[in-house]
Amino acid sequence: DWFKQPEQAKERVRQRIEELLEEADHDVIDLSAAEASEKAAMPTQIDIQETLSTLSLFVPHVALSARPAVVRAAPRDVEESGIGALATPYKQASGSVTSNAGNLATFKAVILKVLACEAPIHRDELDHRCRDFFNLTRINTAFAQQMRGAMRELERTGGILRAGEFLTLPGRPANPRNRSEVTSTALRKPTMIAPEEYDAAVRMLLRHCHGACSDDVAVGVSRLLGFKATSPQIRDHIMKSLTRLVRDGEVKADADAVGIMRLVTENGVTRDDIFRSDMG
Repeated sequence: DWFKQPEQAKERVRQRIEELLEEADHDVIDLSAAEASEKAAMPTQIDIQETLSTLSLFVPHVALSARPAVVRAAPRDVEESGIGALATPYKQASGSVTSNAGNLATFKAVILKVLACEAPIHRDELDHRCRDFFNLTRINTAFAQQMRGAMRELERTGGILRAGEFLTLPGRPANPRNRSEVTSTALRKPTMIAPEEYDAAVRMLLRHCHGACSDDVAVGVSRLLGFKATSPQIRDHIMKSLTRLVRDGEVKADADAVGIMRLVTENGVTRDDIFRSDMG
């Protein structure tokens, strides 16, 4: 629970602490005179104040009291301070061009500007972002044809690269991006995330959470990408990414049923190999 549902686990701890403090405030010791006398005669009776005073001689820098004050911290927001903070926020391209500037060169320039900000990006989302640059309310046939022509020309000259339905720039690495604050709802669909970005998110998670099982990886990667819930669709994409990384030798899985994933370092050894070497 502490790792999978940290906020709920911490809230239970806070509630129990407050219950104990409230019980301590209302504890009343009601002893008869005989009981009090009997207790006073017991050799094991301890004078609390004397004990605190004695301890203060050995711990001079610690303020001792019968009950330290408890400051309740505000719940930590998952997207701002949790694992989602490891990824950079997704930034959407914005801008505008004049309505009469619909030539091939302008389309190519707009496509490159969007890719410089958002690559890798799905082809459909690229169309919608470029549509916004031209201040259009919908993608008509003429606009779609000009977009396809500009993209074919950029691909032919090596200006952009295509991998399936996704487009990117040459030499641009895919980095995981947190989508919790995006305005385009399409960006939050698991199918609109490039396989390379899923792979990068898995690598990042395993660097920070070495030894995670496959279920933990699925939850962690979905949080990393800005999703508060791990739907079956995004879990399926993450598991496909794990399969690719294991197949390519970047991630190693234990043979046992737990399915612990280990990230392979640049020189080909796993993190566990390094730990064993350090322990000698």
